[in-house]
Amino acid sequence: MRLKRRLIKRCLLLLCIFTVYYVCKVTVSTLSTHSQYGTIRAEKYEKRENRGFLKKLTSKLQIATTNLIEIFKVRDKLCNTSDVLLDDLPSEKDTWLPVDKEGTAYVFSAYYVLSKNKIVIIGTKTAASSTVVCTLWYRGADNSYSSVEVKTGQTKLPEGREMRYSTYLFTCDLKGREIPDFISVVSTDCYRPYHVMYLRSVITSEEPKRMFTVCLSPLNKNYSNQYQLIEWIEMNRIYGAKKFVIYNHSSNSEVGKVLDFYSKRGIAEVVQWNLPIKTQTVTSQGFQKANIHYYGQEAAINDCLYREKQYSEFVVNIDLDEFIVPRSEKLNTWSDIIKHMKNESGAFIVRNTFFRTDWTNDDVTIDNKEISEKFKLVTMQTITREAKIFPPGHRAKCFVRTSIAEVVMIHYVPALPRANIPTHIPEKIALLHHYRSWDGEDPASVGRKVDKTMPDKYGKILIHNVKKIWSDLTL
Repeated sequence: MRLKRRLIKRCLLLLCIFTVYYVCKVTVSTLSTHSQYGTIRAEKYEKRENRGFLKKLTSKLQIATTNLIEIFKVRDKLCNTSDVLLDDLPSEKDTWLPVDKEGTAYVFSAYYVLSKNKIVIIGTKTAASSTVVCTLWYRGADNSYSSVEVKTGQTKLPEGREMRYSTYLFTCDLKGREIPDFISVVSTDCYRPYHVMYLRSVITSEEPKRMFTVCLSPLNKNYSNQYQLIEWIEMNRIYGAKKFVIYNHSSNSEVGKVLDFYSKRGIAEVVQWNLPIKTQTVTSQGFQKANIHYYGQEAAINDCLYREKQYSEFVVNIDLDEFIVPRSEKLNTWSDIIKHMKNESGAFIVRNTFFRTDWTNDDVTIDNKEISEKFKLVTMQTITREAKIFPPGHRAKCFVRTSIAEVVMIHYVPALPRANIPTHIPEKIALLHHYRSWDGEDPASVGRKVDKTMPDKYGKILIHNVKKIWSDLTL
């Protein structure tokens, strides 16, 4: 500590000396040159002298600044944490934890990415809150802990919709340090943490366990449609999804039984999303404004990306009313689509079209209508869509290659390397079927088209699988 103070004093003294010397030098040179050479020649001499002196001063200031930076790095290493007992701090997995007592920032999960030698933390914070600092915790031989603070990068995701909280990815660069046992995020240097987080390792494998994992944004508003959930899972399993990561903000007990059913069979991983921020609610006065966009959807899909980097070649972020459908007669699964595209893109973009659940199908024959109605199979009964197919990037969804992407957004994947830029899948190969109602809109204004791709290609197998799931659920 004494050494640090001495170095700081020396640097500050050096700055003061050069500042005073510069003022005196300019004053003296100005007076002498005015008397010897006249006003015009004096000004030229003065500028020439000042330029040379400024170069020397700049060099000295750079050295002094470098010394100060190194001093502050040392200070980070010497933070006193002897009064912090890790046993007294929350350290649960998969839960939102505060960064400060004011609640201006929260963190959810932390991932050590081996290929980058850095830690990525999924979190959220207000625009007005300060930058954050990573505290790395190391267990000693006597089971005591010491900590090191490192500089922290932060990336704000742009879909916050100008709400109070936005999703952030915080990054902690280890720079040759060992992997810590735990990590905390604090609001200022040497600040007592409000939490301790477990680290998940991300070791990208050349042979992942599965090809596709589907990430589902947080279930919300006490979600209760178990029929929709089963149809969605079973349809995507037919396409080739092997696992579902489902974020649960709120759902009813009947949906809970479905989630338990799939979880016990290793098909779904349910992540409880106890977001401590005001979300959109419906009251007798109408919608109440939220402080974060759609239940922290961006945080959830990025958590899913890092959660699955070690295990899945692709993640697919789709909602419960969306299905990425192979359209070609020769292509039946998602793996068929990827093989057909024949490239190493970091993302494959699928264009969107709306299948209108508010339109009637009286003039069209629906196969297996009775059993489709019994199990409320929307994809089997809704066979008219808008003629419009949205351009790439508008309401699109993606297959995201986990080994390449470092951040995902709802409708696109930013910052991919030039060699792995996104590929747009032609509409004849695949489309995003989006089943949705737009009550009150005239069908003639958007064009109407009968499209029986889903029941014709997948009707029999979907009905068979859904019947079996309901039979197993009711046993």
